[in-house]
Amino acid sequence: MSGRRWLTRAGLATSLLVAGCGGGSDVSKPEPQTSEYTGYFAGRSADGVGASVDFAGFDAVATAVDRALVGREPPRALAIVAVVNNSPEAIARPRFRAEILAGGIRPLPPARSVLVDRTDRDARRAVRALGRTPTSIRPGASSALYLVVDGARREQVVSVRMNVDGEITALAARQR
Repeated sequence: MSGRRWLTRAGLATSLLVAGCGGGSDVSKPEPQTSEYTGYFAGRSADGVGASVDFAGFDAVATAVDRALVGREPPRALAIVAVVNNSPEAIARPRFRAEILAGGIRPLPPARSVLVDRTDRDARRAVRALGRTPTSIRPGASSALYLVVDGARREQVVSVRMNVDGEITALAARQR
């Protein structure tokens, strides 16, 4: 990935995070979404790892991924995730899970892993646009991730939880 493209993604991740992170690690049951659903969740772990998860975000990469996902079964929703590591140590890439309105918890795997084995043109284009998924995040660094929830549309996601090295943090629904 070119340095300019990386800086653009890092800037996006940082701006998304600064716009909405806060809160703590409350893992209580979420309340059902209202008609003001935004598809945007944010929070920060006790160790200083912050994240924003945006199911309505868009950029050139998201457009390519959405094109590859549209019309497929099961339905899938793409999330653009910004992670900032303000802890003093490097961390493994956080794992995320979404609670679905109809019930159940679903993992959010990297979009690349969902698409990499497909051979159609849209999937190949999306995989090229995605580049490599980071496996860790250095202290003081940020990363943009593209994750997918299987079997649900974005408006069905009622809560998101982040797992950083075993510490679970509920990300609060936010207004835009």
